[in-house]
Amino acid sequence: MFSLITCCMLFACSVSSTVNAIRKRSDDINMPELQHVIQQQSAVIQTLQAKVTSMDHTMTSMGNTVKQQSAVMQTMQSKLMKHVGFSAAFQLAHDMVNIGQGGVIKFSNIITNSGSGYSATTGVFTAPVAGNYGFYLSFRSDNTHDYVVIALEKNNKALHYAVAEGKRVFRDKGACFATSHLNVGDKVRARQNDGDTRLELWRLTTFSGFLLLAD
Repeated sequence: MFSLITCCMLFACSVSSTVNAIRKRSDDINMPELQHVIQQQSAVIQTLQAKVTSMDHTMTSMGNTVKQQSAVMQTMQSKLMKHVGFSAAFQLAHDMVNIGQGGVIKFSNIITNSGSGYSATTGVFTAPVAGNYGFYLSFRSDNTHDYVVIALEKNNKALHYAVAEGKRVFRDKGACFATSHLNVGDKVRARQNDGDTRLELWRLTTFSGFLLLAD
């Protein structure tokens, strides 16, 4: 019996000590300081939320700007695709030019040049838009010299050939038409390939090209 009473007393003392310890820990907490920390953390969270919201607005604005620029580029490309074509001849009337062996015909009189693909300086058309193109070449050989063969070339390889017989056929004229797919930057030109090197000028010798269908 004495042992039981002793155990109960010891257990009661232990519980009392534990309760006192808990009360002491609770009393150690400074509530004003805790509230201040909570307020600080709340302010930090609000600041972060404001930054996230600002970043969302910035990203939305940037996305709208990208869409607008993309729309502008598509509009410009669409306009360019619809207007690619050129036609060129020579300035002088009823005269003769010697283009030399393998020479490129440089048509100095640009009649039209939508898309700015043709260069009168080089005689070369450079595709500004990828797609299927059509090209027409015509020329007249000199009546006092031999036949002339002109090649219509894409990237230095012949698409078609045309021949004018020169003195063998009075005022003979050569012509050819070709279609070809061009990538952006591909080049087309008219170049002497065989025979004589003399051509009549003015609009008897012409070079034209146009976009049939863009990619």
